[in-house]
Amino acid sequence: MSIPVLSLLPGTAAVVVAAGQGLRAGGTVPKQFALWRGKPLLRHSVEALTSAGVAPIVVVIPAAWEATAVEVLAGLPGLRFVPGGRTRQDSVRAGLEA
Repeated sequence: MSIPVLSLLPGTAAVVVAAGQGLRAGGTVPKQFALWRGKPLLRHSVEALTSAGVAPIVVVIPAAWEATAVEVLAGLPGLRFVPGGRTRQDSVRAGLEA
């Protein structure tokens, strides 16, 4: 019997870098907020981490999309939102520093 890797993560923190504009994906919203299988992509990722017991989770988001991020992740525990930077590297740094 194989144990999924995610079940071994309690006591682990995570940074989810979702601050991009998602321009290559097209659409009217950044791809992290686009629906896939009935939920925004970002929610799928964060739910996987929370269900594995990961906490805290720092979610790095585009500054102008904070209200949307809070809405799509409502009800999930242990989240902290941080605005992203100008580049992906800046966003990762902001998440790690938080």
